[in-house]
Amino acid sequence: YGRPLPFFQGVTDVVKGRVALVGDAAGMVDALSGEGIFYALKGGTILAESLDRAFTENLGTLDPYRDRLEETVFKELRWSARLANVFFKFPKKCYEHGVKRPQVVEWIKRVVVSESSYDEIYGKIWDEIKSRVSSRALATIGLG
Repeated sequence: YGRPLPFFQGVTDVVKGRVALVGDAAGMVDALSGEGIFYALKGGTILAESLDRAFTENLGTLDPYRDRLEETVFKELRWSARLANVFFKFPKKCYEHGVKRPQVVEWIKRVVVSESSYDEIYGKIWDEIKSRVSSRALATIGLG
């Protein structure tokens, strides 16, 4: 059975008491590509390291987990959400000025094979979009 993907919505409340959410449960799904396994693994690794630190240092909290997610995974997913918003509002323009351009495809390929981060690539793509889509059009969807 198919289910809707829990795309990242900017909600970062992934820790409550002794419970921590990871992967789909934490909304760690890339809004542009639908990728979630990478983020589930990355989030799980960060949680394991945070648990180790919490036990070693007797912290009594999993706040370091949330903080590390903010610095890494959530930062990347915010870029993805911004780009997905533009792409799905202006698919023809994004296809013409993005997907058809070999440089943009090469940037995305580098992310897929882990030679670069989404954060770095999305920043480049975002700069391309801003240079090609009017600021007025971006403002209409809250990105101007």
